[in-house]
Amino acid sequence: MSQPRDPHPDSNQPPPTGSETRGRASEREVEFSQVPADEVRIAPHAAAPGPLSQPRRVGSRARSGWSPIVRWGGVATAAFMIGLLILTWSALRATDRVEAEPLITRALVSLTEIDALLDSGHAGLLTEAANRPGELLTLPHYPLPVSLGAEEITTLSRDEFRARLLSASASLVHDDGIGAFRRESSGGGGGIFSARGVIRWSVGRLTTNTHEILWPILAIMLMLAAPALIIVGAASAARDRLRNLGLALLIGGLLMVIASLSARFALRATANGAGDPLNEALLDIGADTLAIVLRNAVIVALLGLGLLGLGVAARAVDRGLLGTAPPASLQRRGNR
Repeated sequence: MSQPRDPHPDSNQPPPTGSETRGRASEREVEFSQVPADEVRIAPHAAAPGPLSQPRRVGSRARSGWSPIVRWGGVATAAFMIGLLILTWSALRATDRVEAEPLITRALVSLTEIDALLDSGHAGLLTEAANRPGELLTLPHYPLPVSLGAEEITTLSRDEFRARLLSASASLVHDDGIGAFRRESSGGGGGIFSARGVIRWSVGRLTTNTHEILWPILAIMLMLAAPALIIVGAASAARDRLRNLGLALLIGGLLMVIASLSARFALRATANGAGDPLNEALLDIGADTLAIVLRNAVIVALLGLGLLGLGVAARAVDRGLLGTAPPASLQRRGNR
């Protein structure tokens, strides 16, 4: 047992030597070893900083982990793929029976020269229908094998007969393509690069067969556009995803709106000065087809504008919530 230490050491005593210092240190070690274990207290560590006190990383790269080049390159690629998707979707819609038959009807007016044939043969067809009831009759020299009943012919006026004949002809061409033309009209034919040849080629694409082919092409376009949109979403911060996705849709839609409007305006202007009825019909068909592209592009652009508005609103709300002070309970918890 060590001797009790004098609480009031004499200031006149000489300083302890090295051996005395080592002795006193050993006495303190012995003293500490005799302290009971339950009296030993471990000094508490400094409290770890709470989440509210930790500095936040700022910057788009820190938030998303993707380079801005990848992000905006993905937006540009997605906008381009959206444009191709709009074109494919418009072609699919243009070859659908509901959209295709009015286009085919306008083309048949020029291809079949139906008005000239009616001028020369409608009166004789009415006489023949009256003399041959119950039979199927065809307008003389009409280049499509479309027949109507004699009773129906006698009850229709000239305009009604014209509309009925064109409607049946458009349905036939949509099913069979240009193979439905068995004979050339009285106006003569023409090469593939003539106005008549181009119209026939265009009409030949507005068929059920083309419509069925476009379905897998549309699926391929969707599979190509989906990864670009996924990259845009993954490369964007959580609060910027809707905005960037909407931006890609809006850019793709607006590009197609501008392109279709420009082409449609050019076709209309050319058709007004064409002078040739066949050329006018060809340009009018092109303008009407571009109207389908314009309509679909506007739909996509409006969808993108809606997503962009939602993304901007969500970003504003997020900034407002992050700018408010945390509750007092969280502040006290973070300071502990």
